[in-house]
Amino acid sequence: MNFILTIVVFFIIFYILYLVIVAAVKKGINDSHLGLVLEKKYGLQEDEVTEHRNDLDDH
Repeated sequence: MNFILTIVVFFIIFYILYLVIVAAVKKGINDSHLGLVLEKKYGLQEDEVTEHRNDLDDH
């Protein structure tokens, strides 16, 4: 039981660490000079939700 609890705690800690790193990298890129240049050139692209189409239905 102790081993399973340890594994679960490690997964929770690593997931929180993953979220922190992703947020930091995203903010770092967006606030950098290169991020600002790319935003001006290509526009701001948010995570868009797109519907998956079945190409077989179109034919």
